Amino acid sequence: MNEDLLKRYLDHTEDNEAEILSSDKVACLSCGSLSSAREVKEWDDDGGKVKACCPLCGLPTIVGDSSGLPFDPDTLAKVKAALLSRGGDKEYLTEMKRYCDRFVNEEIAHSEESEKIFLRYCHLLAEHGNHDAYLDLGDFYMNGGVAIPSDLDKAIHYYSSPILAHDIQALINLAIIYRIGTPKHKSNPKKVIDLLTRAVMLGSHKAKMLFCDLYDEGEGVKPDPFLSTKVLSSLYDLAYHSYLIQGYDSDLDLGEIAARLFSHFHQGFGAPVDEEGAFGLALVAEHCYQTNPEQYNEDLPRQIQGYINDASVKFHYQPGEMVFDVDTFNDTMLMMPQAFLLRLSNLSFDESEHTLTFDLLSPTPILLVDYASISTKVLSGSQTFVFDSVASIKGEETDDINFSNFRLEGDSLRFYRLSGDGEAEVFRIVLFPKEAAK
Repeated sequence: MNEDLLKRYLDHTEDNEAEILSSDKVACLSCGSLSSAREVKEWDDDGGKVKACCPLCGLPTIVGDSSGLPFDPDTLAKVKAALLSRGGDKEYLTEMKRYCDRFVNEEIAHSEESEKIFLRYCHLLAEHGNHDAYLDLGDFYMNGGVAIPSDLDKAIHYYSSPILAHDIQALINLAIIYRIGTPKHKSNPKKVIDLLTRAVMLGSHKAKMLFCDLYDEGEGVKPDPFLSTKVLSSLYDLAYHSYLIQGYDSDLDLGEIAARLFSHFHQGFGAPVDEEGAFGLALVAEHCYQTNPEQYNEDLPRQIQGYINDASVKFHYQPGEMVFDVDTFNDTMLMMPQAFLLRLSNLSFDESEHTLTFDLLSPTPILLVDYASISTKVLSGSQTFVFDSVASIKGEETDDINFSNFRLEGDSLRFYRLSGDGEAEVFRIVLFPKEAAK
């Protein structure tokens, strides 16, 4: 192609706001697309010189038909080929990065054409040592796209780049791939352990959770479901606080952790069978999946959904509005981590009606759980509870009771506060036996 003609096209990509606005059609010199000028939505402002960006590929390499330049397909194809052959589009790495970020965040519709552009830009960015480009390429080939299928061997190639040697996501995804194996790479438990160990050392909670899967199955390690249960329980405590304060966290996923713990308590795997605890964990997992559906690749695990349905029939639970009574209070406390500072205030005990009313307050949000109504609710601030069938209350304080632990012992609800000697009982609610209450 004539260099003078190419230069004329390139000159018309600069400071071209007025020209684009007066055009009917625009052509991109990078991707070769033809679009309506009305589709141009993004502009690059370079020190007051405004350049239009291609509505398809995002690069500031478009010209308008009001430029007077030839707009026939043959000439435009030659211009594109000439620009690519001299690597002219590599000048626009910032714009390429912006396109890739928008593609990953699904701000650009995924199609065969957009995937090709995305992959081309990622490869160019990777050539310049861009960390995110290697990770994006690994993620794309691990999951596949609309027109381009998953290729786990290509994913391994990009995740294994030295530039991602200390990237937690890359290490974890490599571990997941090596656990299942690929056409070129057999399942490798030893490598899985090495990768997860490195991720744990870098501070990943998800890697700890995946380690629990290995101890459950005995893959590359001696089976130890008791250790797995202990680790998952500690992760649950951390995830509970994180979820209610910060929301969904891919590294500390309360839904995934609750789902794994559910299996342990439901099956008596590394812990005694605990149907009550299993049902509560199932409801916590269901809550996370329902409130953050876009964060999960699949629906709530069938085992959990089936258990909720079966247990509801078995225990005569019916979906409905949450009831703020003693049962809901017990269910909620059962699912909360220990040593979680709470407060009871505005206590009012009617001895003749055997009714106790109080407000439950927490400095941070808590997740209310009501088994009987198969209901969950995030509470911020306070909630009034009403207990009936209360025989008596005991405690030095009856106005504001701060407690960090709670246990149901017989027909008594006992509240404890941490002290220098361990924990001390600060309040007790004595209930009539249920048979007597009837």
